[in-house]
Amino acid sequence: MAPLNIEVEYIYILNDWFKNPAYKDTLDYVISVGCQYYFNYLPLQKLGLPVPMSGA
Repeated sequence: MAPLNIEVEYIYILNDWFKNPAYKDTLDYVISVGCQYYFNYLPLQKLGLPVPMSGA
């Protein structure tokens, strides 16, 4: 996407299965290649979106 001056960033959304210590190497790999991961949700601020106010 470089010709369009657009950066691509991979963010993994994983379920609780990957919290098992057997998958630590997988999580380490995701970090080692410059990506991020979250469990079960993606914080909206990571996409540059507004975060809804609670109670609104």
